Amino acid sequence: MRAVDRFRPGINMMKRWILLAIAGIISSSFGIFLGIQEKHLEFTKGIPSAVLVVVGCVVIYISVRNIAGVFYAAVTNYGFKKISHDADRLNNMLYEKRMLINGPKIVAIGGGTGLSTMLRGLKLYSSNITAIVTVADDGGGSGVLRDELNMPPPGDIRNCIQALADTEPTMEALLNYRFTDGSLKGQNFGNLFLAALNGMSRSFDEAVQKMSEVLAVKGRVLPVTNENIHLIAEFDDGCEILGESKIARYKKHTRARISRVRLSPEKPCALPASIETIKRAEMIIIGPGSLYTSLIPNLLTDGIVEAIINSKALRVYVLNVMTQDGETEGYTASDHIKA
Repeated sequence: MRAVDRFRPGINMMKRWILLAIAGIISSSFGIFLGIQEKHLEFTKGIPSAVLVVVGCVVIYISVRNIAGVFYAAVTNYGFKKISHDADRLNNMLYEKRMLINGPKIVAIGGGTGLSTMLRGLKLYSSNITAIVTVADDGGGSGVLRDELNMPPPGDIRNCIQALADTEPTMEALLNYRFTDGSLKGQNFGNLFLAALNGMSRSFDEAVQKMSEVLAVKGRVLPVTNENIHLIAEFDDGCEILGESKIARYKKHTRARISRVRLSPEKPCALPASIETIKRAEMIIIGPGSLYTSLIPNLLTDGIVEAIINSKALRVYVLNVMTQDGETEGYTASDHIKA
């Protein structure tokens, strides 16, 4: 190491000042000890102990001051003189963190791809975000894991966690990776990751919390309930269909429209944390998402509607960009609200 490198801001310089501070503490302590031993002797014999104490205190002061200086230099432009864009990036990160921490308390309720897309935008304005996500999905890889492992479907939850996470591109690609061969064909790695955490946890919401911690999520993601629920749709032709994925398939082969949906079992208990978060919210956002299969199932969970009604938060309903076959053909905004 070159001599000049020893005096540059960084962890090595910090270590040297810490060692010097320790030397100052030893000097002061030894001086005090000598002073105690010589207190009955002549005044002039106590001068060396006084000198040790003074020198030690001066060394401690200089060391602490320089430790603070090194730390300050490491987090400001002084530590990035050669690469100014790193300094700018760090300053921007610090500013954003302060701004996001003080952002509004937002609760977003929904499911499907609509909610996760909304969360990617919301996290730019606040880190006090809670996503309350439906667990009525029973199709695709999520449906397979749900049936085989007797757990809530992980797909929508995983999408929301990814939306709020600060992940590297490689990690993002890994979580989105879908197996193409073998017994895992069609399964998403992120779903399997959450399923593994569910097996290690006492409840599904605890597994979701663990995955959020691993991925450094800004905010919080909560399943609307821990119960194993199924969605039932009543169509205007008198037919009843059980299962979210079957509802979608039936809509494709008929002109009938959904007139009402309900859950089985009816009125499952909402996660207490979901209700408590709604009570503390400053803004409640519902949507975007499929009206009958992604949004309303959350409202059929016992306790959610009451919490929204009693909340003093600003309540916002975000409509889809376009109407959805079998669900909202010809609907106006007021038709959505009535539903």
